[in-house]
Amino acid sequence: MAADSPFYVYLPSAAEADAQAPDVLSVWQTRPGVEPGPVWEVNVAAARERATLMEAGRRVRAAERAIPAVADRLQWWVRQDAGEMSSFAGPTAGQNEAERQLAAWLAPQAESFAFGTFSDELTQALSQARRFSELVSRIVGQPVLVRSRVEGRGLGQTRISWTGDARTVGRPGLSQSDRAVHVEAVRLALATYQAWLRIATLVSVSAAQLLVLLPSGIGMLRALPAAWRYVTAVLAEYQRLSSNQQVDH
Repeated sequence: MAADSPFYVYLPSAAEADAQAPDVLSVWQTRPGVEPGPVWEVNVAAARERATLMEAGRRVRAAERAIPAVADRLQWWVRQDAGEMSSFAGPTAGQNEAERQLAAWLAPQAESFAFGTFSDELTQALSQARRFSELVSRIVGQPVLVRSRVEGRGLGQTRISWTGDARTVGRPGLSQSDRAVHVEAVRLALATYQAWLRIATLVSVSAAQLLVLLPSGIGMLRALPAAWRYVTAVLAEYQRLSSNQQVDH
């Protein structure tokens, strides 16, 4: 969804390159902003505004529900000391591709451990993990400002302080449908905010767990991108399962 997403987070004092942080939920795009704090903006197409917001909300909720499962799966894998995965069952039988990729990623023969000899794949994953961490650091503790639009037509904005106080200003004459769109936009932004914080913590904890399987010295430089790749792969796996279940119903 993020490639042509109607969902944007504008970050304060961020250059274009710095603002291109990856959204692990595949919902939001980040852009440099001019406000003193981050701005969450929803600009959906008419006639599909509710459907677009519902689909984005489904992706966020699917990822949130998967976070404990990701932690459990990695903990199980580490306890097996990266051993045989044939007995492991993912969300459906036989789905353990993420664990196989993790084992290959951490295998000593997959990459030279000499300092400075990193593959492009490792460098890219490390960069993505760090950019996501920076994204979270930019929004944490900041007020949540949400603006909603339908094809550029402003509906309203809500500012929520870090203490939870909320203030909403709407365009005069809003219909009940337009109000509902704005409420859903606020819910989506808040759910994403919470999910990003939990995922950032999950990546850090996962990297620490993987350190026990790696040589000292260069371990964290390898554990962090490995954790990032694993966490994002499994979250995407559960999002796909959720989408398939929606189609089946």
